[in-house]
Amino acid sequence: MKNDMTAAVVARNLVTPKDNRLLSKRSDELAVKESLALSVQCAGSVSNMAQRLFARTRQIESLAAEVMSLKQKIRGLKHENKQLHKLAHNYATNMKRKIDQIHESDGQILLDHRRFVGLFQQHLPSSSGAAPTAEAPKNQPLLPPPSMAPSSAEAPPDQ
Repeated sequence: MKNDMTAAVVARNLVTPKDNRLLSKRSDELAVKESLALSVQCAGSVSNMAQRLFARTRQIESLAAEVMSLKQKIRGLKHENKQLHKLAHNYATNMKRKIDQIHESDGQILLDHRRFVGLFQQHLPSSSGAAPTAEAPKNQPLLPPPSMAPSSAEAPPDQ
């Protein structure tokens, strides 16, 4: 306590009826001293409790600020997660579309290949009596690789 006057004011307001009965059997001077000592102890306890509550309040405020920060971070991560899900979905959709196009293209290429082999074999003279097949042998290329200059047998005669 800062001074005796403050202690006396606190003591006057903290004495209970039970305290009054106990103190009534003592001399006035002794009762005042004991009452004052009790009041000072109570005031010290209350002050200590106030300090602890104040510290606890600051701790709660700090934790509340941390919770708000984490909530904001969670909102940001949820937004980012949604964006990533959209990107993944769009990527999967585009890849599915491209795969479907490739399958269609492969099918068309296979049909064109079979038609070309059929036409090619129809125009070749058959040395054996076997009927031409629509498929090329596995180990032979369909066409010889094109050369840049015509061979001497194919070159036109000079005039």
